[in-house]
Amino acid sequence: MNLCLWKNTAFKTASFTMALALFLVACDKKDSGKKDENTQSGEQKKDPSKVGNATPADPIPDQPVTLPNAMDIASIEAMAGCFQVDYNYSEIEALGDYDYEEKDPNGPDYLIDPRNYDASETNSSRELIAIVESTPTKIHFQHILFIVQPDGKILPMGKNVNYMKHHGETWVFEADSYHRFDSKDHWVRQTVAEPKGTWRRHVTSLDDGPRHQSVAKWIHHGEQSEWIGEGLAPIPGREKRDMGRRDYNQMYRKSRLLIDPWGWMERQYNTKIDATASESRELANEKGKNFYMKIDDKYCAGAKEFLNERKGIWELSREVWAEVYERHDDLKVAGSVNNEMPRFFKLWNIDTKYGADYNAGKVSAETVKDEIRKVIEDHLN
Repeated sequence: MNLCLWKNTAFKTASFTMALALFLVACDKKDSGKKDENTQSGEQKKDPSKVGNATPADPIPDQPVTLPNAMDIASIEAMAGCFQVDYNYSEIEALGDYDYEEKDPNGPDYLIDPRNYDASETNSSRELIAIVESTPTKIHFQHILFIVQPDGKILPMGKNVNYMKHHGETWVFEADSYHRFDSKDHWVRQTVAEPKGTWRRHVTSLDDGPRHQSVAKWIHHGEQSEWIGEGLAPIPGREKRDMGRRDYNQMYRKSRLLIDPWGWMERQYNTKIDATASESRELANEKGKNFYMKIDDKYCAGAKEFLNERKGIWELSREVWAEVYERHDDLKVAGSVNNEMPRFFKLWNIDTKYGADYNAGKVSAETVKDEIRKVIEDHLN
């Protein structure tokens, strides 16, 4: 039985699973290649039999279509939803030769930071993880974070703001390159040696700028699926902002994502590094867990409304950043310049300035993108 014909009849009104959707893409590509054998990529092909003494060319065989494993897609999509979250990190092993408080090379050995980072020690953290872009080979999540107090009220994050645009992440199938973090404000394009079957995970900063990327394959174990990516990254915001750490500036991250029926977890095995232009010193190893326990969507209704009001203008932001990544093999972009307002706040102000008008069609996409470009270009080195 011809399955490509079968999809044109029996399943026109059915609800598709992702596995079937991927299969149908392959069918459509095959069908479209048969509609006009003389047309390819929108250009008229020459008939060899009418050029000189040439003989008709052999038929062009169907080109194979590389599509991701349906279980890969299902695992990535399972990371979306409304979640009760918790982030917990502790140093477990000292590696360096100087004290983290004194930062004295001639002082005592590095002392493990006795503090434990616990994001939900006093309040509950919740997160909406929404799929805002999806194709057969690319999925983009936007994370929206909010804090719930014991009395059930949302803890304000600013004036008239209860929700925060948290990081984003983009998953791309069989990417041929990624931007590897090299040093402060510096990312370098790296070729993927063997991209077949891999997924690139790009975790972005709060303004869609670069953070860290890694490439790996999904592994499926029946009920549980996992993906393990590793690489160098800037010091996390939780360490610099919340823990007040200034004695190191890089982290080698090893992230193990585990997808389970109840939700998912990101286990981290990290090394804290103090890097200068001349040397790098490993200070300590750290273990951490990010829990994402799925809860009813009703608990994220406000976060969803917050996202829907802004996702159009955030899409423009991602488009401009995509241009930047495409242009720069050697990307140097600062978080702030000349002690001015940080890049994140400047871009957030553009969101605030144009968000409502853009949604109402009162301002063009190019007008908004031009302002976003200007801010980013002002931070490029």
